[in-house]
Amino acid sequence: MTKFRSHTHDAPAPYKPKKVKPGTVPDNRIPIFDHKGRMRGQVGKFATSVTVSRFTGTTDNKLGRKNNRPAWIGAAPKGPNKAAQAQVAKLTASLRADKGGNK
Repeated sequence: MTKFRSHTHDAPAPYKPKKVKPGTVPDNRIPIFDHKGRMRGQVGKFATSVTVSRFTGTTDNKLGRKNNRPAWIGAAPKGPNKAAQAQVAKLTASLRADKGGNK
């Protein structure tokens, strides 16, 4: 029976990553928190504010510190976009008119 070579130049020692408990963030990752302090995810060190906006829903996220380590902190969401709501209402009305209905 042959034994597997594990410590030669062409077969390095097997690598076993550290086990990370659910809800914790590894040391090489940066956690993302929303405006209420709830963790929403984690990103690498090269992530930008735009990357973090996918987790928080806001675009003005800041890189700060929480629990004595770097963390992305999301800003509170602003009010509803009234211009977009008016545009959707106008589109809905025009689609309703195109159908021939009067409701």
